[in-house]
Amino acid sequence: MAAKELKALVDIGTSLGYTGDELKQFISEERMRMDREKEEKEKAVKEEREREFELEKMKLGEAQKETAAKEERERVGKEKEREFELEKMKLEEAKRESKEENDRIEAEKERVFQLEKLKFEREEKDRAEREKEKKERNYEFEKIRLEKDVEVQRIRSEHEFRIAEVNIQNEGDGDANGIKQNNGARPAAMKALKLPPFNEDKDDLDAYLTRFERACIRLLT
Repeated sequence: MAAKELKALVDIGTSLGYTGDELKQFISEERMRMDREKEEKEKAVKEEREREFELEKMKLGEAQKETAAKEERERVGKEKEREFELEKMKLEEAKRESKEENDRIEAEKERVFQLEKLKFEREEKDRAEREKEKKERNYEFEKIRLEKDVEVQRIRSEHEFRIAEVNIQNEGDGDANGIKQNNGARPAAMKALKLPPFNEDKDDLDAYLTRFERACIRLLT
C-alpha cells in the first residue's frame, strides 16, 4: 500500500477514536478490505476483459463464419454460373453443329440436284444429237438411195437404147446369109449383154457401170 493511502487510513482511524493496537488493527483490517476490493476489482476487470475477449472472439468467429458462408455462397454462385455458361456453350455448340449438319445436308441435296440436272441435260443433249444424227443419216441414206435409183434408171435406159441401136444396125447389114448369121448371133449377144438387176445393198455402183460398159463394147464388136 502506498504511504499516502496508509496516512489516509491512519487519519480515518484516528478520527474514529482508534489509538494504539486498535488503530493498528483497524488499519490492518482496512488494508485487507482494500486489498480484497482491489483483488475483486482486478478480478472483475479481468473477468470483464475475458468476457469482452470471448465476445470479441465470438464476434470474430461469427464474422469468420459469415465470411466463410459468404465465400461459400459466392463459390456456389460462381460454380452455378460456370455450369450455366458450360451448358450455354454446349447448347450453342449443339445448335451450331445442327446448323452445320443441316447446311451440309442441304448442300448435298443441292449437289445431287445439280448432278441430276446436268445428267438430264447431258442425256437430253445426247438424245437430241442422236436424233439429229439419225435424221441426217436417214437423209443421206435416202439421198443416196434416190441417186442410185436415178443412176440405175439411167443405166437401164442406156442399156435399152444400146440394145435398140444394135438391133437397128443388125437389120441394116448385107445379104440374107449375113442377116441370118447376125440374127443368129444377136440373141447370143443379147443374152451375154443381159446383166442382173442392180442391188443397192450388195452391188458397188462404179463396178456395175464398168461391167455394163464392157458388156456393151463386146456387143458392138
